Amino acid sequence: GVLTGDSDARLRYTVRGYAKHTVIRYRYKLSGWPYNVPFVDFNRIPGGNAPLLRLLHLWHSGALCFMRITKRDLHHAEHRPRRVHPNYHAVA
Repeated sequence: GVLTGDSDARLRYTVRGYAKHTVIRYRYKLSGWPYNVPFVDFNRIPGGNAPLLRLLHLWHSGALCFMRITKRDLHHAEHRPRRVHPNYHAVA
């Protein structure tokens, strides 16, 4: 909750859950999530430690980060939530 001010803030991984509980509620989105790493709970990411280490590297480098949303992001979250999902191209 550092960005949100909400100590109970947590990520939701479904398309609608992420849009509603991250993008709309807190006005932030994840930027830089790799297209080939599923956006799921970290315990469910396949491939052992490699993808987790990649995410950690991206986070520490700043390539993966939370950023403020735009008005367009908010519109998409409300009407086309798939468009704001971190794995936009991988979500069916």
